[in-house]
Amino acid sequence: MNAPKEVPDWRRGALVAVLATLVVRIAVGLALDLPAPMKPGAEAWDWAYEQGAVSAAVLRGDGFADPFAKGTGATAWCGCVFPSLLAAVTWATDGPSDATVRWLAYAHVALGAVIAWQLAALGAALGRARLGAVAAWLWALHPLASYYAWTVVWDSHLVAATMLGALVSFARAGAQATQRELVRPGLWFGLAALVNAAALALTPAIVAFFVRGRRPVDAVRSALTVVGATALVALPWSLRNLAVLGTPNLKANLGVELLVGNDDDADGGFHAWIHPAYNESELARYVELGERDYGADCRDRALEWIESNPGRFAELTLVRARNVWIGLDPTEPVPLRSGRSQKRDAQGWVKWAAHFLVGLLGLIGLATYRDARGGWWLVGGTAVLYPLVYYVTHVLERYRLPMEPIVTYLAASALLSIVGLIRQRD
Repeated sequence: MNAPKEVPDWRRGALVAVLATLVVRIAVGLALDLPAPMKPGAEAWDWAYEQGAVSAAVLRGDGFADPFAKGTGATAWCGCVFPSLLAAVTWATDGPSDATVRWLAYAHVALGAVIAWQLAALGAALGRARLGAVAAWLWALHPLASYYAWTVVWDSHLVAATMLGALVSFARAGAQATQRELVRPGLWFGLAALVNAAALALTPAIVAFFVRGRRPVDAVRSALTVVGATALVALPWSLRNLAVLGTPNLKANLGVELLVGNDDDADGGFHAWIHPAYNESELARYVELGERDYGADCRDRALEWIESNPGRFAELTLVRARNVWIGLDPTEPVPLRSGRSQKRDAQGWVKWAAHFLVGLLGLIGLATYRDARGGWWLVGGTAVLYPLVYYVTHVLERYRLPMEPIVTYLAASALLSIVGLIRQRD
């Protein structure tokens, strides 16, 4: 009888971090009495916004349609995965209801635990097992990530888990992976793109990771393998969009988001009054032109404004980059979607402090991170590339959540570097 295979040490530590993640998030939910009950009338739109509206259309039998809950027809405003999940949970809980939101929060808590495991696995795959362990524990104790698990009904946690799954898979395959070994990472990457096309921003960094040092022919073959595996997952949705909407894009709202964040009154945040979900004239334009052409029209209007106001656009870009990494100015009132604002309460200050501290350490880690396996291209590349679209559109603090695990990983790297310097001085 063969002796049982020994579990690597990193797996034991990761399992403890996973359990800690669950305990901390459950404790936060209990302490803050989350998730909050659904407000009267919220089930029509505010409970999950565009993705909730699309899920309602799915349940009605209309397919992926009606992103503003106003009968506007077929859409590719968001990916198909999360609205499908929303539809399934809504159906199972006879919602939308408090039970719907509660079970979705449980799913996000579970995904948070998965992410803790993935962070430990990423460190082990890149030869930095200690760093992975520290990152997993930082994630377990991350107050903002814990809070968002209970309060954000969006695809953010699923995007984070699928993107991180792709990065772990590429790291395990290694920079010199064979074509066959690149198939699984490519499939993971395709899943991430299917959940949210924003994941495709990582493409240059991922390609750089596995083509370095290869002969041109091998590099091309490897790239084609990854592209083929990615397309295998994402192509059906792309073909559906081409057939129904006339565009192969996985997501159709980039032009709109560009316009929403760039006008004479822009401040770096989300301006609801320009968005077709809230602006009747913009909605009428959306219906008249159709989703594809409306998106192109918004893009053209935004680019025209940017061309006419280059200095103001540059200033807004810096403001949005600041908001991604260290948050809004905490002394200023917090802008609300309604157009009003409010001062930060104690809970708001904790949220900002967590965003600021992890973001600042993440920037330090981004500048100093190294490993012998080329992992900077995966880790640093994600931190550099993923938020670029937000620098030119608009930012809310929760928009960083899909890459928050990588920011946490870099923050852990910075902490280890600081501890190492202190020990050297002693």
